[in-house]
Amino acid sequence: MLKMLIKIDEERLVKDDRYDLDDYWESIDFRFKDNCTKEVLPDGSVLYGGIEGADYFNEISAAYIVLSRKEWFAQYVTKWIWYENLSIKGQPLSSINLLEKQRAQNPIFQKIS
Repeated sequence: MLKMLIKIDEERLVKDDRYDLDDYWESIDFRFKDNCTKEVLPDGSVLYGGIEGADYFNEISAAYIVLSRKEWFAQYVTKWIWYENLSIKGQPLSSINLLEKQRAQNPIFQKIS
């Protein structure tokens, strides 16, 4: 099972008035549109998960690739975590801090941080 958690700084996004908040989230949601679920958590972050029996691996992987290339995403993301258990039922999910990784390796995220 794969999951991806995304949190953005909505307050700063609205204050900067560069993007519409709904359009911003719609652009992110679009990446997970077919084979994924969406759960908005109490802190405002969004957890995307795969629909069992669907080809969600490619969708979540493609979302990672696309979002890692977007400056508009890099500007406002405050938490970005990949959870996986290698599809082993009952196995706990391990996590990878994608934001930390991108800030260390990706020039788009480095110039933002």
